[in-house]
Amino acid sequence: MIKDDFSRLVSVVNRLLSKDGCKWDKSQDLKSLRGFVFEEVLELIDALEREDINDIEEEIGDILYHIVFISKLTKRKDSLKKAITRITDKLIKRHPHVFMNKKDMTPTEVVKEWENIKREEKNTESIGYGLFPFLSSLLIAYKLGVRSKSFNFDWENVEQIFEKLEEEINELKLELKKKRRNKDAIESEIGDVLFVIANIARHLNINPEIALMNTNKKFIGRFDKMNQLIKTDKKDIRNLSIEELEFYWQKAKRIKSF
Repeated sequence: MIKDDFSRLVSVVNRLLSKDGCKWDKSQDLKSLRGFVFEEVLELIDALEREDINDIEEEIGDILYHIVFISKLTKRKDSLKKAITRITDKLIKRHPHVFMNKKDMTPTEVVKEWENIKREEKNTESIGYGLFPFLSSLLIAYKLGVRSKSFNFDWENVEQIFEKLEEEINELKLELKKKRRNKDAIESEIGDVLFVIANIARHLNINPEIALMNTNKKFIGRFDKMNQLIKTDKKDIRNLSIEELEFYWQKAKRIKSF
């Protein structure tokens, strides 16, 4: 039974943190675990991306271990029990269409209601509440789009956002054409372009953070393959022209799809 397995995990963590437990585990604190937790979440994301069930189960286990571990380090009695109670109550409260009024809602309406309830809980009208700690700017731009939509402040369709993207790119080009370039102004225009792109992704139901993560991995794979091909031809990548590099880049793309 899941209850028994969970109890066994809790017992193992208790043993690790006991007087005769593991010195490394006992040396950890709430701050030292931040990097490990972040790493485990990224590994779970990678497993989800690959749809590898075995890896997904393993990474879920790793995260569950950290959850139990953190609850013990809070030094508060029943922290784990309180955490489970809070998330259960939160899920019920933020899904009134399921647990209360039994109303049929579209996924878009569900997200809008979720954001409205969350805003009421936090007692704030700021659209940026709780977004900035540890989140990438690209992901924040995406989430700001989700939240602005809950206020009905959004583009009607993705075609309208492409028009906005063209407008922002033209403004960037104008800044670059100036004889005396203003770095702050250029930075601002680049930010505008990235913000619009994040919202294009949102309208297409694509998480821009995941999309960029995959593109980064694809670039690394192709670049490393290109470099390998160059070394096979007994050449140094640093001594090649851009035309030669493009030749090897295209060859790397043909050999393997990353």
